[in-house]
Amino acid sequence: MLEYTCVLAEEWTRDIETVQVLTASIEPATANASIKVLASLFPIPVSLQHLKRIKKNPQTNDLVVIVKLASDEADDDEAATLLLLKEHGFGTNLSKLDTVAVPKHPAFTKAQLNAWKLVWPMNFHEPRKEVPVTFTDAELLEMEKRFDELLEFASNNVPDKESPTTLAHSLNVAACIVNPKTNQQVARVRDGRHAHPLHHAAMLAIEGVAGLERWKRDHVDTATRKRKSEDLDDASIHSNDSKNASDLVDGAETDAGGGGETEGDGYLCTGLDAYLTREPCVMCAMGLLHSRIRRVFYMEPREDGGLGSQHKIHVHGHLNHKFSVFRVTKTDKTDKL
Repeated sequence: MLEYTCVLAEEWTRDIETVQVLTASIEPATANASIKVLASLFPIPVSLQHLKRIKKNPQTNDLVVIVKLASDEADDDEAATLLLLKEHGFGTNLSKLDTVAVPKHPAFTKAQLNAWKLVWPMNFHEPRKEVPVTFTDAELLEMEKRFDELLEFASNNVPDKESPTTLAHSLNVAACIVNPKTNQQVARVRDGRHAHPLHHAAMLAIEGVAGLERWKRDHVDTATRKRKSEDLDDASIHSNDSKNASDLVDGAETDAGGGGETEGDGYLCTGLDAYLTREPCVMCAMGLLHSRIRRVFYMEPREDGGLGSQHKIHVHGHLNHKFSVFRVTKTDKTDKL
């Protein structure tokens, strides 16, 4: 069986980072009044809203409350803050403030929460899972078969009609794009960057999908014009021309009277999965993103990779499409790379 690792955003995997805050000790009886003063003078900043403002001091009966973020000028900041609190009747017998390290980021997983709340109590709202993290045995077997075939294809540098490049000395890197609904291969290519600097495997695979989509659109448009000019029967045209187009664009539903867009939204790879023997670079990662790929599976990481090693473009917060990425390992096969 294959082993796989889901490439998640940093928020899901990072270790604790801390930030300094000023805290004050207060008596439980003054807690409500003290919180009102703090809410007026020092509202809890957005960057600290993942923290509970008060915690119990395990060594005394007092409570410890976060006053504000600590300043770089710690001594001056503490003195000025202490004076302001006293002027507004904060607490009783307040003589000093303490600088304490608290978790800088909200916890995304229960494991993070359980570790980080030992430093300071935290609020926790478990986020929506970004990706499925389990596959059935049948799915893993199919993936293993797919990668075995792709590795064999990558190791064979003899040019053939399946590869857009005719250079026999390309890297032993290959990619394929698959329709998971039908489990059929839409495009399969070898890396061709020795023939052209932009002919990376992922980019050529996308181009392969684009070529099939262009064929389908041209074919369907021609059939539609022919139907209108000759007043042919709709059912006859659909049964003949749509079947041929679907044979070339795996799993696509062809509308003889429409634009012939795969999956109906105009993007090339909507609903499709990409398999690669090597992690895509940033250029290829952006190409997959703009094509609206559904999932990416890759084997060999690369130092400057765009989907896990150096960057994680697929989970960038400012992009309008996110997709799942998995790094796959199979030691008895990856030696071929």
